Amino acid sequence: MYPTIPYPQEEKPSSDDLQALKQQIHEKIKFIENSPDNWQNLSLLMLILEKFGSFISFGEADVALVDKARTTAAVASAIALARMSQFANNPDATKLSIVAGDLSGIQKFIYTISSDGALKSLRARSFYLELVTEEVVQRLLSKLKLPRTNVIYAGGGNIYILAPGTDATKDIIKQVRIQFNQWLRKEFQGQVYLALDSSKPFPIADIASEGKFAQHCLYWTKP
Repeated sequence: MYPTIPYPQEEKPSSDDLQALKQQIHEKIKFIENSPDNWQNLSLLMLILEKFGSFISFGEADVALVDKARTTAAVASAIALARMSQFANNPDATKLSIVAGDLSGIQKFIYTISSDGALKSLRARSFYLELVTEEVVQRLLSKLKLPRTNVIYAGGGNIYILAPGTDATKDIIKQVRIQFNQWLRKEFQGQVYLALDSSKPFPIADIASEGKFAQHCLYWTKP
């Protein structure tokens, strides 16, 4: 038997529907109630939230609960980091920035293969570059001291991360960019290059404006 697919519904759920959902959630999280450490496991909590919050809206009818929770956590994390003691006197301590990255040259690297075993080679190279992208993401999150919730998008050689709009963020980005490009030159003889930069710091209020936020995401690509 196939699982039930939670298709979007226009009508408001009944009290019985909500109660049934609460019961399902309670059953799924029962195993972490007696383990305080699990409540500190952000990856586990996000997994549970994605399972139940992907098809539930909160506030706006067209915004999933998981997206709202993830965005709220990302903004809060970036602001909290920017307001730490070392940034206390920074005028940009309440501003954010978008860290954007792109692995250039991946198309040529992936498709420059011989005909023998082409499919396996194609899959292997694509998977390898996904691992490289993920390593860049993990290095940035570690250096910036940000949780996974701050990753807006990571895939296909592209990276977008919400970060504090501080000079420290720019310094870390520069370090990561230099380190990875040194490694990429050694491994791929210059075929693949990591373009990594951040937007200008922008006010938190711009998050609520789809047009303004999109401009910040695209800023780093402008000449």
